[in-house]
Amino acid sequence: MDLKEVLVKEEIPKGVIFSLQEEALPIVKEILEDFRPDEIIKQTPKTFIFRKDVNKTSFFVKSYAPPTGLRKVQEFLTSPRVFKIIKSYLVFSSAGFKTLVPLGGWSFRNPGRGWPSGLIFPWLPPEKKAARVIRHVRNSLDLLQSYVRDLIRYIQRMHQAGFYLRDPKVSNFFILPEGVLLVDLDSLRRFKGPVPFRKQKQNFEVLIRSLERVGVGKARELVFSLIKN
Repeated sequence: MDLKEVLVKEEIPKGVIFSLQEEALPIVKEILEDFRPDEIIKQTPKTFIFRKDVNKTSFFVKSYAPPTGLRKVQEFLTSPRVFKIIKSYLVFSSAGFKTLVPLGGWSFRNPGRGWPSGLIFPWLPPEKKAARVIRHVRNSLDLLQSYVRDLIRYIQRMHQAGFYLRDPKVSNFFILPEGVLLVDLDSLRRFKGPVPFRKQKQNFEVLIRSLERVGVGKARELVFSLIKN
């Protein structure tokens, strides 16, 4: 996929902003001009994630820390990571998988301090996160099995299509009326054929541990029984 054919770009003094629709560029500009969160979702040394309201519409902003090390800085300057990530979303979505494709983002020429690159997404209701939904229904076996089965089927489809995500934990999924949706494709990798069995097993181990963290008892037995069925 050639990003030059699908992204609208605009040069700014610091670097470049981009979007999938030209009408989204003003949103990117406004967020960069007033980089103050309306709600902080998560902040680590590597990422700053927050909700930002623009014209009474909420957006999910994920900004990335400057790269460290000469090689990574050189890579950033020649091929910013955000373009690789947005390409992953577009390829994944075009393969028929529900995901939250970014509206756009930015990349500054000088990594410097602060948050020199990032992506902006549509806002999804937090109560629809799979972690919250499953925590709410964990004592109802039928509902629990139904939701976990949907997550497993989604991951199995990914594996068969050659897509591998390092961290497919329940907090990276949403359960919506139209079906399961996966977010956070930063670590997405695609194999030429189906994902190797060893990596498939690693993915399900991640899923099991995340289910245990939201209070699902006997998560291992549940997951492997649903895989077999």
